Amino acid sequence: MGSGIARERMEQMEIIILDTDILIDYFRGVEVAKDYIEGIPVNERATTDITLMEHFKGARNKEELENLDKKNLKSIRR
Repeated sequence: MGSGIARERMEQMEIIILDTDILIDYFRGVEVAKDYIEGIPVNERATTDITLMEHFKGARNKEELENLDKKNLKSIRR
């Protein structure tokens, strides 16, 4: 019986796919992007491997790359 409840909850859960643009704004500290992303429950955030690679490849300098590490993309599922 318990597995039926878990299955039903999974079917109702939404996953929000965060793309490059919103994540760039988030990591650069744009307040609207920060509020939007932090308003999504962690277990409902997701992105793609391509988006992650774009961020690491597109970091303009060492500071931005370190900022990606500090903000930690682990809170966003792939």
